[in-house]
Amino acid sequence: MAIKLPNTVKVIIRLETRDSHTPDSAAVAVNCSGCMQPFDLNVNLAKGNFFMTLPLTVQLRDLFQHHDVINSIIEPDISNGKLFKQLQRNGVINDGDISLTWNCDGIPLFKSSSYSLWPIQCIVNELPFKVRKNNILIAGRWFGTGKPEMATFLHPFVEECEMLSKSGFVWVNPATTVEKTTFVHTLICTADSIARPMIRNCKQFNGSFGCDWCLHAGERVERGRGYARVYGYEDEPNPERRTKEHFFVSASTASDSMPVFGVKGPSITQLIPNFDVINGFVPDYLHCVLLGVTRQFMGLWVDGEHKDKPWYLTPNSIKAVNAGLARCKPPNELTRTPRPIHLRRYWKGSEWRSFLLYYSLIVMNGILPTVYLNHWFLLVFAVHTLLGNKVPSVSLQKAHLALRKFVRLTEQLYGLQHMTFNVHQLLHLTDSVKNWGPLWALSTFHFESNNGSLQKFFNGTQCVPIQVCENFTLWRDLTRRGLSVSFGNERESSLFHKLLGGYNYGKGQTCYQMVLCPLVIQMKFALMYANNLQLKSF
Repeated sequence: MAIKLPNTVKVIIRLETRDSHTPDSAAVAVNCSGCMQPFDLNVNLAKGNFFMTLPLTVQLRDLFQHHDVINSIIEPDISNGKLFKQLQRNGVINDGDISLTWNCDGIPLFKSSSYSLWPIQCIVNELPFKVRKNNILIAGRWFGTGKPEMATFLHPFVEECEMLSKSGFVWVNPATTVEKTTFVHTLICTADSIARPMIRNCKQFNGSFGCDWCLHAGERVERGRGYARVYGYEDEPNPERRTKEHFFVSASTASDSMPVFGVKGPSITQLIPNFDVINGFVPDYLHCVLLGVTRQFMGLWVDGEHKDKPWYLTPNSIKAVNAGLARCKPPNELTRTPRPIHLRRYWKGSEWRSFLLYYSLIVMNGILPTVYLNHWFLLVFAVHTLLGNKVPSVSLQKAHLALRKFVRLTEQLYGLQHMTFNVHQLLHLTDSVKNWGPLWALSTFHFESNNGSLQKFFNGTQCVPIQVCENFTLWRDLTRRGLSVSFGNERESSLFHKLLGGYNYGKGQTCYQMVLCPLVIQMKFALMYANNLQLKSF
């Protein structure tokens, strides 16, 4: 069925396999290919009602041929997962194939308007963690106000995933000059609880049957000045788990106005070969555990509205916690030192992670009442276990029991009104680890980090998506050029890579170009080095 979007225009940017690797042409139709209604290109571009696609095939070929990743290919982190092994046994995934994890989320671009950018990002699971997060692929970008129509936006991406799964992509090994065909399987989508139901075409967590993995209906209760949907703990019987077969039946009879078990209709992700529309989506460790549950409980402990509760920390207790945080001396692996609690609104995801895993049990000991501290220990233990490189079945079972007890006691100790969807999602964490591997391999940390980089790829307010597209391809091209350039000395090489990475030059010194010029100018300076041109002074 055609989707009627008269104010939407699809602009397809095709990357040619040339040295520049910059988009040089756009194929634009005067009528929508779905509803055949005419549109004005200039009006749509001015209003921002359009999206662009960048072929994954070209980016994968460039990655394998020009970015020195061939020798980095390893057994993926997700290879220990039950579903991955099942695909191997069934002959779907063979030696030499690669798999993708993808993400789609909104990035606010301006403080004074509602315009946002929604990129489709992919990583190759077979690359080592540090390599994969530095080689994120961008399959598409939507730009405009509000939220995208996912069925339309994801359609080109889904079509290419189908092609890559059936036909693969051809590339030439730079070491042997042998041509090879590699098949690509899109297996996992990790997204937050706002984007995920949009992609799945389901109700959000604040609606009835809003859970993505079970049939828990939730209930509305009073909280604060209004009402909120909560997910009480159900011991026996547990809420029935969703399956792709159940989803198909629900989607075939559902509509936006009459959802069936929270499903509004078919999801375009059902067309991705070997992608499980239920288990292919995983709870996001960053937004669920760190920015969700950890931040929620911190608020319960220190916010004044809970001052009559037994878990509340008095001002003197908060000072003691801050003093404990100040005494913590983290190793170099932790890039941020702990900040006091009153600055928690500015804490990044990595700071919440450090607090949960390393600081909380130490600084809260003797301050938080014992029954609440023991309850908190269950979460710390479970998350620490699920973050291991390999999680044995025995450890997985222990983590699952700890999370179930944590969720059950949350309702008993803090009340039903605090049984948020993030708390409920904890019950599904062990299933995602069992299916696909450790939590850190399934998180959105690297995607969120890349979102921050994408926000620097434009200047002003005009043609933002096109600027981002062009500068992103230039950025990727610089890495390839840097590998093939022979620098005159270590100083030149260091300066090139620091310009590319946006770091200060030298201890206590600053490269004026990086301070006074936008990121695009930085890249052009780096490109001059890649072309063996000389910068004499700053």
